[in-house]
Amino acid sequence: MTTGHSAEMPPAQDANRSGLSSEANQPPAADGAPAPPPQEPRPVPPDGGPLGRPLLERDELDSTSELLKRLASEGAPEGTTVVARSQLRGRGQQSRRWFSPPDLGLYLSVLLRPPWSAGDSGSLALLAGLALATACSDMGVKAVRLKWPNDVLAGGRKIGGILVEPTLRGARLEYAVLGFGVNVLHTAEDFPPELRATATSCRLAGVTTDCAAVRAAVLRALNRWYDTAKTSSLDQLYSAWAERARAVTTTEHAARQGWKATLRRGRNTTYDAHGKHSAD
Repeated sequence: MTTGHSAEMPPAQDANRSGLSSEANQPPAADGAPAPPPQEPRPVPPDGGPLGRPLLERDELDSTSELLKRLASEGAPEGTTVVARSQLRGRGQQSRRWFSPPDLGLYLSVLLRPPWSAGDSGSLALLAGLALATACSDMGVKAVRLKWPNDVLAGGRKIGGILVEPTLRGARLEYAVLGFGVNVLHTAEDFPPELRATATSCRLAGVTTDCAAVRAAVLRALNRWYDTAKTSSLDQLYSAWAERARAVTTTEHAARQGWKATLRRGRNTTYDAHGKHSAD
């Protein structure tokens, strides 16, 4: 592969039925020449926003994030997205391998170019985690929770994860590649033996879906939360992330630090020029 509700707009009417494409129905221009045909309405993207376009689909890649980082360095626009049916070297946090078998999971990376300072780069992990958790909930997955720094859990088992790789230029965040991995169609037998006790999938969680539908849900949620992050205070991300993580942090970390300390850790996370994160 490395949360909100949105209203779906109805598809545009057929141009011929609406009469918009018939030159006979257009009034003449002032000089008597036919008026130019009206502009077609902009299509409503299935992802609900600009993130997810352009979309590059591949059968197999070493890593969707590695390809997208190269494209970003060459000037690819914000929203550029890479998705693959399988990955040979998918990565999670701390370079751990992300199990990426063909056609069973979503392996997706999205390019952001937010107008943020380097000091705000720690918010990217909260943004990506919220988007993935929201997408899972929107699809009907129950008991979805976030676990710092990059896990999304369903019923206490890992259903997905995120990997944030920012590039900084001085005090400015130049761009960031957000990687998403979601277990979609796996049965228990599809996981390696060492993962069967801790991993789950949309199928195992009782949700009937496919990788294309999960991709659309992730992009819708990412568009919503990214818009929130850019137009409102980043504190909304912190409070929403805390609410999603509360059930996990209170059970697993209460004795050591509590969920509030975990949230402060997220707020204080920063990235160096190589995309490595640290927390105060």
